[in-house]
Amino acid sequence: MKADGTTLGLRFIALIIDYATAFGIMGLCLELTELVSKIEGPASLISFFVFLPLALLSPILYLGIPTGLKGKTLGKWICRLRVCGTKRERIGIVKGCAREAFKGLLVFTNIGAVISLVFCFTRGQSLHDMACSTDVEYLGNLSQTQKNWRKAHGNY
Repeated sequence: MKADGTTLGLRFIALIIDYATAFGIMGLCLELTELVSKIEGPASLISFFVFLPLALLSPILYLGIPTGLKGKTLGKWICRLRVCGTKRERIGIVKGCAREAFKGLLVFTNIGAVISLVFCFTRGQSLHDMACSTDVEYLGNLSQTQKNWRKAHGNY
């Protein structure tokens, strides 16, 4: 996808939606770990080995699995974006998780975020997309189902 102001804005909005959802799930899992750990007995040990790893892996799993299977997460679906391979094919779960892990590393290190933005503006593709041989495409027009839903619920 050519990186112009509109598509970069949509990608940024999708990133905010996705990370808010992913870290909300992470917070929920950490809270469940805290609540169950107060119970005496084997339940606290089970919670430690179930909920804690789930909490730490939830951002990568929430972002990587839907990206790999369908090319969309909640944020990308709302912004009508899709992640695909360089030949417009599905990328698979492993590549989706690797892409999202690398993107998270870039986003949470300030230098990585700046370098990724430079790549977006100069080459039209972000650094994590180049590293994983993926591309983000804008799906554009609404589907007939989306049009019908908006017609039924009012135009906005």
